[in-house]
Amino acid sequence: MVVVLPLLLLVMFGIIDFGFMFQRYVVLTNAAMEGARVGMLPSYTATDAQNRATSYASTGGVPGTVTAVATNVTLNEPGGGTWPGVQVEVTHSYN
Repeated sequence: MVVVLPLLLLVMFGIIDFGFMFQRYVVLTNAAMEGARVGMLPSYTATDAQNRATSYASTGGVPGTVTAVATNVTLNEPGGGTWPGVQVEVTHSYN
């Protein structure tokens, strides 16, 4: 028991910590997608996309500092045309 219990606890807490990390990864990925979705809608700006991504991450339970940067880009269509778009990058500082 003395030998096995510390190893079992180490593995168990490692699994729990990995679960929290994966949950934050999924929320931040979805926050970037949600910000890009809002940025593509008519009458919304890159600032609206940044605000939406930041609020999505904070309501998703991600602790710490979350910053979102949205930049306007031009997307090329396969047929040769162009389409205005927004690229959103979400970063998270974790201690």
